[in-house]
Amino acid sequence: TGMTPPHILLVTIDAWRADHLGFLNGDPTLTPNIDRLAQRSRVFGNAFTNGGWTLPAMTALLSSTYVSMYGGAAEPVQCGRPWLPELLRAHGYVTAGFTTNPCCGVEPGFERGFDHFRELRRPLPDAEVMRAYMSPDMHDALRTQARLRAEGRHPDLRTLQLHVQAKE
Repeated sequence: TGMTPPHILLVTIDAWRADHLGFLNGDPTLTPNIDRLAQRSRVFGNAFTNGGWTLPAMTALLSSTYVSMYGGAAEPVQCGRPWLPELLRAHGYVTAGFTTNPCCGVEPGFERGFDHFRELRRPLPDAEVMRAYMSPDMHDALRTQARLRAEGRHPDLRTLQLHVQAKE
C-alpha cells in the first residue's frame, strides 16, 4: 500500500496507580515526561490484566494468550507461544526491549524475538530464592526490605530469604 508502518513504543510500568499519572487527572508535577509522551500517543485507559502479578500479566500482554494455555504462571516463555516481538520482526520492524524488572528479563525468556534486549539489573535469582520471597511470609519480607532500605542498606532477595528462614 506504500504506507510506512507506525513506530511502536510499548511502555509498561508495574504497579503504578493511574490516579498518580498527570495525564489521567493525577498530579502533573509527578509525571511530566510521561504526560508529554501520552499527549502524542494512543493511551488505553480501560485495560485489564490476565495475571495477578508481573510474570503472568506481561506474558499475557506480549502473547495475547492466557497464561494457563502454556503451562501456568511460573513457567518461562515457551517457543510455541505467540510473541509480539517475533510478530513485529516478521513484519519488518527492528525490535528492542529494555527492562528493569527481573520478572520480564532473560531468565523467564522475555528476550525472545527482540533484535536487541537489555536487562538493566541482574537476572532472576534461582527458584529456591523466589519461593522464599513469595512465601506466606512475603509481607514480612517486604517490611524487612523497607526497613533495611530506610537504614541505607539495599537488600537483595538472598537477604530476605535468610530473614524468612530465620523466622521459621
